[in-house]
Amino acid sequence: MENKNNKIIYTGAILDKAFESKQKNTADFNLKANLPTILIVGGSLGAKSLNNYIVNLANKLINHFNIIHVTGKGNLTLKSFNNYNSIEMCDNMPTLYNLATFVIGRSGAGVTAECFYKQLPMLLVPLENKSSRGDQVQNAEYYKNLGVSKVLHEQNLTDDKMLAEIETFYKDINKYKIAYSHLKIKNGKERVLELITNYIK
Repeated sequence: MENKNNKIIYTGAILDKAFESKQKNTADFNLKANLPTILIVGGSLGAKSLNNYIVNLANKLINHFNIIHVTGKGNLTLKSFNNYNSIEMCDNMPTLYNLATFVIGRSGAGVTAECFYKQLPMLLVPLENKSSRGDQVQNAEYYKNLGVSKVLHEQNLTDDKMLAEIETFYKDINKYKIAYSHLKIKNGKERVLELITNYIK
């Protein structure tokens, strides 16, 4: 939109100061220090199919990863493993992002912008056009084109396929980290304050 209208200025997401912290607080979670951590986020209402894949694969994934699974309200799972952590909601997402090695989730604007700011590689399973406005597909493609995410199409997924994709994604994780290193990422509020200051002057 910025390219089509000179009255529009893209600032990036405006994020709370809490997102600037890099402190890792593991006290609330069972995590093995020698394993990378996957954060699964399906949005505030959860993502039923995504939740099902993770629950079905949890007993295999925990051999290689810690899991923090934000299931969405009313979707708490009863799976119990030492390093599988299931929570319904979190009102302090930056604390979870600081623990994550990478994120698996839908591609809503909020979560993807937050992950992007925290420079987390993303394995995205967007809601397809028939199930949404189509914005999640666009979001996913945007971050894919920047080189910081991989996009999976849900109609092609099975438990085995999902497991293989997760394992491959982690093997290639340095590729996504390098892509982040070439990007200038700022909190959008810095740009907004800069614009306001310039207008005042």
